[in-house]
Amino acid sequence: MKPNYGSLRLIAIVLVLAAAAIVWTSLPARQVHAIQDSEDFPPPFGLATGQTARLTLLNIGDVAIVGPEYRFLNSRGEVLARSTERIVVLPGQFRSFDFDLPNPPPGIVDFFGRAQIRAGVIGNPNEKGLRVSVEVFDNATGKTSFVISPPPNSD
Repeated sequence: MKPNYGSLRLIAIVLVLAAAAIVWTSLPARQVHAIQDSEDFPPPFGLATGQTARLTLLNIGDVAIVGPEYRFLNSRGEVLARSTERIVVLPGQFRSFDFDLPNPPPGIVDFFGRAQIRAGVIGNPNEKGLRVSVEVFDNATGKTSFVISPPPNSD
């Protein structure tokens, strides 16, 4: 006759789980440090054929902002459009850059032929006077579909 070790196994499993729970609850809480773009940079959005995405850089600071680079990226992170020359945005002024979705759209598209893209600006991360917004409008009518802009007090 074999000895029955079932109850001993159950006790061992309960002890291991209790020990794991004690260790897990006694560890200090840690903050999660997520990597994300500045809150001034717009989130991804959908763009359909026949629409244009207009990225606007506004300088609300007291000094000129020199050299930011803009990019429009598809859902795979591939660059669809980028600045080709050095950008200078004087205080109180803005610069706009347009991206028309080609036909066929690049990247992954949904059932309606809409591509998810995002706009990004690469420059001095300490530049507090730069505000970035995206407007999407219809090419045929010029009617604005939506605007993505930072919160008013994002500093």
